[in-house]
Amino acid sequence: MGTPTTWFASVFFFWVLIIESSLSEGCLKQEKDVLLYMKGRFSDMEPYAYPDLSRLQKWEPYINWVDGTDCCQWKGVRCNAITGRVATLTLLDQNYIYDQPSHFNFSDFLVFEDLKALYIDGIDCCVEDAGIQRRKLRNLEVLELDFESNNAACKIEHCFSAISSLKSLRLNVATKATLTGKSFQASWKKISSKLRNLEHLYLSLPYLPNEILPSMKKLTSLRTLNLAGNGLDNKFNFSDLASKFTNLEVLDLGFNHFNETEEIFSALSILSSLKSLTLRGCELTSISYTSLSQLHSLEFLDVLSALGLNISFPTISPQGTKFSSSLKTLYFNPKNVDANVLRSLKAFPSLTMLEISESNFDKNVTAGDFAELRNLEHLVLDAGFNLQNEFFKSIGTLTSLKTLSVNSDIQGFLPEADWSNLKELQELNISYNEFEGPLPSSFVNMTSLQKLDFSAGNQFSGNPASNLASLTSLEYLDFTGNLFQIPASFSFFANHSYLKFVYGNGSNIVPEPHPASQTWVPRFQLQELILPATTQRSIIPFPNFLLSQTELTIVDITGWKLTGEFPNWLLVNNSKMIDFSLGNNFFTGHVKFPSHVTPNIQRIDVSENVISGQILGNNISSIFPKLNILNMSGNAISGSLPYEFVLMKSLVCLDLSDNDLSGEIPSNIPTSSFIRLLKLSKNKFTGKVTLLLALKNLAYLCLDRNFFSGEIPSSLFSDTPLLSYVDLSNNNFVGKLPRLAFNSSMLNEVSMYNNHLEGNIPNEFGRELYALDLSGNNCSGPVPSFKHSVLSVIFLSDNRLTTLPRRMFGDNNDVVILDLSNNEISGTIEDIISIIGVLNILILKGNKLVGNIPNELCNVTSVLSIIDFSHNSLSGPIPKCLGNISFDSPNFFLLKWPNVLDQVIYPPSIVLCRVNFTTKSRTYNYQGTIFAYMSGVDLSNNKFEGNIPAELGNMTGIRAINLSYNDLTGHIPSTLSKLKDIESLDLSFNKLSGNIPSQFTDLTSLEVFSVAYNNLSGVTPDRNGQFITFDESSYEGNPYLCGPPLRNPCSDHSGQPTLHSPGVEGDRDNGFMDMYVFYISMAVSWTMVVLMMVAVFYISPYWRRIWFYFIQVVIDTCYYFVIDYFPRLY
Repeated sequence: MGTPTTWFASVFFFWVLIIESSLSEGCLKQEKDVLLYMKGRFSDMEPYAYPDLSRLQKWEPYINWVDGTDCCQWKGVRCNAITGRVATLTLLDQNYIYDQPSHFNFSDFLVFEDLKALYIDGIDCCVEDAGIQRRKLRNLEVLELDFESNNAACKIEHCFSAISSLKSLRLNVATKATLTGKSFQASWKKISSKLRNLEHLYLSLPYLPNEILPSMKKLTSLRTLNLAGNGLDNKFNFSDLASKFTNLEVLDLGFNHFNETEEIFSALSILSSLKSLTLRGCELTSISYTSLSQLHSLEFLDVLSALGLNISFPTISPQGTKFSSSLKTLYFNPKNVDANVLRSLKAFPSLTMLEISESNFDKNVTAGDFAELRNLEHLVLDAGFNLQNEFFKSIGTLTSLKTLSVNSDIQGFLPEADWSNLKELQELNISYNEFEGPLPSSFVNMTSLQKLDFSAGNQFSGNPASNLASLTSLEYLDFTGNLFQIPASFSFFANHSYLKFVYGNGSNIVPEPHPASQTWVPRFQLQELILPATTQRSIIPFPNFLLSQTELTIVDITGWKLTGEFPNWLLVNNSKMIDFSLGNNFFTGHVKFPSHVTPNIQRIDVSENVISGQILGNNISSIFPKLNILNMSGNAISGSLPYEFVLMKSLVCLDLSDNDLSGEIPSNIPTSSFIRLLKLSKNKFTGKVTLLLALKNLAYLCLDRNFFSGEIPSSLFSDTPLLSYVDLSNNNFVGKLPRLAFNSSMLNEVSMYNNHLEGNIPNEFGRELYALDLSGNNCSGPVPSFKHSVLSVIFLSDNRLTTLPRRMFGDNNDVVILDLSNNEISGTIEDIISIIGVLNILILKGNKLVGNIPNELCNVTSVLSIIDFSHNSLSGPIPKCLGNISFDSPNFFLLKWPNVLDQVIYPPSIVLCRVNFTTKSRTYNYQGTIFAYMSGVDLSNNKFEGNIPAELGNMTGIRAINLSYNDLTGHIPSTLSKLKDIESLDLSFNKLSGNIPSQFTDLTSLEVFSVAYNNLSGVTPDRNGQFITFDESSYEGNPYLCGPPLRNPCSDHSGQPTLHSPGVEGDRDNGFMDMYVFYISMAVSWTMVVLMMVAVFYISPYWRRIWFYFIQVVIDTCYYFVIDYFPRLY
């Protein structure tokens, strides 16, 4: 025993080491320095670099690799618990996104002396270091390398210069340019000589040469060999190699080109230790018991063939064979599954896992056919054909099942069966079927069931509460896409203690039928509640069960129509929250963000509520350090835009549209802001947009329907190179059009309509610009030429454009919508029409165009849905060939809408698709998908002459025709009665003669009809169907036309006017009395409606508040419209 001095010195130094280690940063400094050096070689991990949020989350770990923190806590880094040194390292090389893959020198890793596992993804090459041979990564046992290389000079053996102790190697090469063929063969020969202790080998290359096999003979310690997906074929001589792999237990040869079953299994027969064999995705056509009988130790077999198998198994296990009793897991896909195939499964009495996929089932196959497999625990029958719902009637016989998956497009009702017999069942998946109706009453008491999936394709309905209430072990429940009625209180889960995940997009949320159930306290703690739904009720009380939830990471209760104060506590109570979506409800009050840091939240969506007050943005950037998406649109939020929003380092999408925000954009926006989507539409913002120039990463900018003013700076487009969508419409911008707004290389859509912009429209357009809207400005000069553009949607209406270019379009233009209405354009329209091949909507009204309609219009516009040439000076006959156009609904698939940013919250935009079209005597503004309900031709207020072509009756899909105010003559063609979908037909103010075709009464969709002020004669159509709704104004101005509703009765002679007879007068009086009764009933009905509304507002303060809020919004909108629009007229 040492002296007291020695003892005290030892204790002192021991405590010094303890204190030093407690004050250290947790990992060795030299190792941290190397990690930071490696991070510096990567591209900056910034959200704007990635096209979607899932990619951002994949690369996110490296953002937090910063000095001053414990590197053992960094994502991708694991340290030895005793020494504190790095033991596991994962490097994902995001540089390859920019086609700049990394070159790794493995000498960089020598500092990691305790490194046991290294995973590198996306490297280009390994650099040779002559001095590395003197030192080794002696403890490295697991290595995974994912090559993304096109470098033919790269030598893969350089990656293994410092490695000799490997036990597991996974090598993946994504490209065929290098590391394959002879190059890889030579490299692999050098590598394999160094890896004598290798036990697990995974090789994945686009093409693996058969010639590498001899070099594998040295790997005698192999226990696992995976050569899946390497392009191997029947020339692969495995028999010579197999003799060396006496310890091989797992072999995967899947997704290769083998098709000779007997040869493969004969070569494998010497692998006496083989327990697992995978040939999935190969081109095998048959398999027999004889082929497998020599693999005595085989427990796992996957022969899911790409072509389907012919099966040859005995119905009884042959005497003296070991194979049949050892096989526990079988994946295969017979071409046809009938009673013979199922009986043959008796040869494998030890089967616990069976999957039969992509097979054609006999219609009589039932669950009872599997009953003799007494040990069967897992049964998968996915992607099958002809499987009937009768299969489930005998499901109660499979009492040993723990997992059942049947995804095979089964139709009809889920039948009654002995479901309660499945006491061992833990997972049930019947998604990807077409079940309908309610769950059977016997679907209860599966007391071990933990995971239940009804999603994808099913249409179950009714209230499943009684069924789900008995499944008390449930942890995971997915009924996405069904039509269930789910009580909002969740009280039917009162006896559940393990429930964690609930998914049910599309279900109908209903109030609790027993209000007392609202007060129950759940035993479970949910982690994910994703139930965006619909409700047929106007309001639903907030479910109290959420009050006790503290482990939620995702909550989406969009569309529940919940009422009450906004539940700020829900975000406060759940500090692990990642996704918080409460949109489309009736929450009121203020949003109060937590005062403490919520480190995991990435998405907040509280859109479409009745939230008011100002946004309290103090320290929001530090409270939500990882917030990617913030959507507060569609509320009544007031005040200014908090400066804190632009300081949030992870914020990618910010949507505050459709609120009551005002003021100017905050100044001093940092250039480091990562915002890609900024949507401030429909507010009251003022000032200039120059302050946005600092947002260098913007891709999607919506500032429409505000009060921004000043000039639009060209730098808005030049300084934001990623900008692809810009909407500055309905503001007060002035000055010249910024030229860079149209020829930027990234722009997809530009909308600046309803401003005060002026000057000529430039002829240069970017190669990605698909949609352009400059209508409602003061642009002048000629219409630009689009022959070098890829524009599909062009709106230039309501400007002062004067002439057409000599050649407007090129041979490759695919214009879908062209609107040049209400300008001062003169000339003919031949140049516009002659080139366009897929035109869908053509609006040229309100110009000074002359000449005929060219026949080319009919030759190139087979997809036309709307033509409007009204209010011009066009002349000549109406082309008969218009009858060749069906005028079906617009084909929006022709539009090349770009994927602007994240399809997570914003679908491809059709905001620019809006057309003013006159029908039913009124002008309507058709926007977005409403186009699908409109088609028509308007040639009114021109100088067309001649007859109305009978061929127009072939326009079967048309809904509106307006030929009024022309010089048309002749008879009205009876063929127009074939237009069964027509809603508006206006032939007034022409010189038409003859009778009105009696067949017009067959037009049951007709709402507006006018033949007024022509020279028609005869009797008006019978007063039945839609024609009973047309009054005298539809026929007036035709002196020789008689019959109701005209006051001119008909005689018995040729329909000429005569003196009134008592009988005719009586008929007319009856018609008048009918209209009188109609008017009285309408007045009484409206009075009742008004009185009911008053009563509701008096009884319910909530609806009274909503009503007056709506009235205030309408008043504000009208006020700002007047002060914004009327000054433009003077």
